[in-house]
Amino acid sequence: MPPSPAAGPPAAASALAARLGWNAAGASGPDRIPAVALTDRALAALHDLALPAGAFVRIGVVVGGCSGHTYSAVVDDRADPADLTLVESGHLRVATDPQSAVYLDGLRIDYSDDLIRSGFRFRNAKAGGSCGCGASFKVTP
Repeated sequence: MPPSPAAGPPAAASALAARLGWNAAGASGPDRIPAVALTDRALAALHDLALPAGAFVRIGVVVGGCSGHTYSAVVDDRADPADLTLVESGHLRVATDPQSAVYLDGLRIDYSDDLIRSGFRFRNAKAGGSCGCGASFKVTP
């Protein structure tokens, strides 16, 4: 789980935000909504989840993996006033916390139902690199 807003953004998030030319979470000024794209297949798969009323998909970034960071996606029903809405489509809402937002700009989410590695796939051309299996990424300040 990302650090609490009171703790301020981690140094890597602040450096990345500065490189992208926008404020990191906890910095003064307006929050910037990162550009996140869902393919038609990902959007259909999320709609197929038939989330209960009030629930939404929370996308985040957590420390982990062999390259340093990994994406997380969970169904949540507890919105935080600081959350940023990334995508809204009908009753579907995809949101993130401000600390994760700086890592998500340029993220493309796809869905694959192949037999070997089915599920959601996260790709971000702005990531500084990734591990061999693609499960984690690194940030270049």
